[in-house]
Amino acid sequence: MNELQIDALILSLCAKGVLSDLEKGILDTYKELHKQPFDYGSSMKQIQMNEFSHPDIKLTVAELPNTILKPPSELTEADLRYNLSCQLSLLVGKLISQQQRQVF
Repeated sequence: MNELQIDALILSLCAKGVLSDLEKGILDTYKELHKQPFDYGSSMKQIQMNEFSHPDIKLTVAELPNTILKPPSELTEADLRYNLSCQLSLLVGKLISQQQRQVF
């Protein structure tokens, strides 16, 4: 999904009354990724919540070619934004897969 499609998905989730846990995770991750000014602690918390709720995400992000594993104390804003962006894409992919399974 490109950024425009993700933005459209976010708008539809905002308009939706009741969100599933996955949809809430997508919305929260999107908001954290676009938060100004950047909040290191809040970003770390969102990343950890996503990893707890979706353990496969941590492994998938770690295996991506552009991922450089560092101790938390060495993570920069760019590292956290990269991680949030990857997580957002993976969460959206999960939602699309769920929706496709429901259709068939």
